[in-house]
Amino acid sequence: MKNLTKVISLLLCAVMLFALAACNKNDTPTDNKPDKTAYNLVQNGVSEYKIVLSATATANELFAANELANFLNLATGAEIDIVTDEEYSSSDAIISIGNTRQAQAANAVSGQNLATSSFVLKTVGNSLYVTADKNGDGEACLYGVYQILQDAVNFRVYAADEIGYDTDNDTIPLYNYDKVYKPTFDQRELGYASIANDETYKKRMRLVWHDTDVRWTLHGHTQASHFVNPDFSDTLHPEHEGMTYGQAHPDWFDGGQLCWSAGAEMERVAAEKLIWYIENYPQGEYIMLGQMDNTDYCSCDRCKAKMTQLGINPAGMQILLLNNVIKIAEQWRAENRPEQDVKYVTFAYNGTLQPPVKKDGNGNLVAINDQVKPHDKLYIYFTPIETDFAVDLSNQRNLSVMEALNGWNALASGRIMVYIYDINFHNYFINFNNFGTVEGMYRDYLDNGVYYMYSQGPIDTCVPCFQEMRVFVESQLMWDIGQGYDNLVNEFMQAYYRDAAPAVRKFYELIRNRYARYYAVDDTSLGGGIYDSIGDSDIWTENLVNALGDALDDALSAVEKYKTTDNELYAKLHDRIMKEYLSVIFLKLSYYQASYTSAQIAEMKANFKYYTTYFQITNYAENDSLEGLFD
Repeated sequence: MKNLTKVISLLLCAVMLFALAACNKNDTPTDNKPDKTAYNLVQNGVSEYKIVLSATATANELFAANELANFLNLATGAEIDIVTDEEYSSSDAIISIGNTRQAQAANAVSGQNLATSSFVLKTVGNSLYVTADKNGDGEACLYGVYQILQDAVNFRVYAADEIGYDTDNDTIPLYNYDKVYKPTFDQRELGYASIANDETYKKRMRLVWHDTDVRWTLHGHTQASHFVNPDFSDTLHPEHEGMTYGQAHPDWFDGGQLCWSAGAEMERVAAEKLIWYIENYPQGEYIMLGQMDNTDYCSCDRCKAKMTQLGINPAGMQILLLNNVIKIAEQWRAENRPEQDVKYVTFAYNGTLQPPVKKDGNGNLVAINDQVKPHDKLYIYFTPIETDFAVDLSNQRNLSVMEALNGWNALASGRIMVYIYDINFHNYFINFNNFGTVEGMYRDYLDNGVYYMYSQGPIDTCVPCFQEMRVFVESQLMWDIGQGYDNLVNEFMQAYYRDAAPAVRKFYELIRNRYARYYAVDDTSLGGGIYDSIGDSDIWTENLVNALGDALDDALSAVEKYKTTDNELYAKLHDRIMKEYLSVIFLKLSYYQASYTSAQIAEMKANFKYYTTYFQITNYAENDSLEGLFD
């Protein structure tokens, strides 16, 4: 029998009760489930189970318990109470979340040193236990609950306002779990405004966001802003009273960056600030000492001489400095905060992308010398901004990126984090052409030991260009890369656009096919870089733009029937299609106004203004506001 799925539309808030929308078929895979036990979590719409939390449960564990109770109720009608292990001591017919007394008594707490997102599901008798690293914040227990819901009711989050789950069964079996679950990438980030501004959506997509994650004490370009800022007062010498570091030590700075050969005095200043961050942020796990966001690095005579003397490159110079700073900070931490595990992070970015490596006699990549081996606590945030995202990493266009990745993996195996991109920063209304390469790039990074994956989209505004689909597909691949990019696209289209899915899929394929032909025939020099000129009328010809509009017109026609039978569903589907239509309107107003009457142009402008406001789209490019664009 085919599954019936009820899909709910949510307001973007953290409440636990939701309004139901229409039913829809859910085609998510249901295999790979454990065997069933003789017990049922829900029997004929009633459950005898209780969800048990520790009396000291974390916020994530509490959220997990509410998610489990809420969605089982929505799917089956069963109400399941949430209790603490202090008020409820029985181990009979419970779903235990976290390090509860019952979990300890049942020996269900894993003795393994689990990674941040890994969790254990274990069935003991008629009870189910969800546990993770006891030193974690419950994040992985939440992921465990989503696994239970996926197995129980085919739970699937497509977007903040589109959640699918089965509703055709009022009896849910207890599965016989005994497994450690590990995602493809242990930690996963997508830099989209929609994720960053919605805590509930972020959690349901099993993502983190560094600005709100307490584990990130500092993130980004911090060396000359947070550690040794030229505008900070110099407190080192009485004779420099009233002077800044920039005034007292101009040789510490060059080109907006620190001078990485400035010496012990500057290193001590940076180390003391680093110690301050360790001391004042006890929950912090990551502290970033990232170079500033420009393509320069110090080119003073002292740096040039040092690079020549050691035969190293700018990345090697940065490591020399950071190794010394971290050594000082680690000595303090070992004496004062031995329980606090700190990971120090720096960029491999722009001028420091290429690692300081050479080949040994056996052809293996090794550090040029011992001095530029990264400290054991130094993590590399590999940020290849020059990547051509339209082709695989194995393509000749990305040869330097792949070579750099291999080199850093040789120097810091197991300590590689990746920061890549999911947008063209000059064209927020034009689809970024990485549809066919995301999965392959993820696999290449995984093969090089990457455990932390961050892909930056448009963080300054919501956008069209399949924003919701990209978040769904990419977050799912980061969690389980075996699902496959195209399979996930098809699944999303059907769930999100319903009757309009074939027409929206045609719109999507027209875009992909145009890029494929243009790159192969019309302009082989144009790539998939984040600043490439992908918004030109040579690419988006008038005939093509009209064909894109026709496809979305067909999509609108496909949902027109709901206008009289289910107006709420009609409005939802209509608006989702119109969000993608913004790209077509943008191109028509940008290049082809001469083909339209003044009345048609006015209508397009009115629709553009209405839907960009409705969807909170404020920019058409990075730091470029829509205000007055088509006035």
